[in-house]
Amino acid sequence: MKTKKLFFFKKTLAVLIIAALPFAFAACAKDGIDKRITDNISDLRTDVYTASSDDMSVTVITGRHEQPYAVDGVSGSAKSDYTDISIKPAELPASGQVYQYTLKTGNKTHAGAFTPHPFGVTYYADLAVALSGDAVLTISSGDYKEEFTLQSQRTADMLSWEQALGAGYNAVKKQVGSLYADSKFDGEVYVQFIGDPLQNGGGYFWYVAFVGGGNTYAVLMDPTSGRVLAAKTL
Repeated sequence: MKTKKLFFFKKTLAVLIIAALPFAFAACAKDGIDKRITDNISDLRTDVYTASSDDMSVTVITGRHEQPYAVDGVSGSAKSDYTDISIKPAELPASGQVYQYTLKTGNKTHAGAFTPHPFGVTYYADLAVALSGDAVLTISSGDYKEEFTLQSQRTADMLSWEQALGAGYNAVKKQVGSLYADSKFDGEVYVQFIGDPLQNGGGYFWYVAFVGGGNTYAVLMDPTSGRVLAAKTL
């Protein structure tokens, strides 16, 4: 994941979790959500994949987002699919060590090299494709080579992104109304299936945020029930 995205979501989630509110809203379908809102989704993160071994841990996020990516209250007209792969070796790699990857999804194969992340002993790669279904990732470096079958963390009983958007919209509908100007939705929307960045193995959530006018109206929800765990204006 790119540094600026990681910083934004960690900061936002930290505030949300600390400010958790004791109320819940039932999840609802996308039906009834203003098309002007769905047309302004700047980041639709549909899934998180993980895999691990004694030597390596792998996290993959995938979806579709604006290009260029900026949390600025404006949804860019150019959107593209993306898959961000992050790997963390179990042992400190040698200085200058390079890791290569091959990603197989469906009948397509993608290959390239990982870039060292500026923070922590991790490496990342960004692809302009979206994952769906089974995927196999092979990582290699020198004598090391390992194949990982990526496991989706979204289960069949969890909400779809449309249902998550509907539940999030209902939770902050009044505030979102302030983002309309002359019958136009003057903002951008984030709908993301995310892991807990504050605690490894802390589970997954649906995060929905409406950004505009210098404010962020954000909701963190249980991925299965749609129960609102936290809602906050930032």
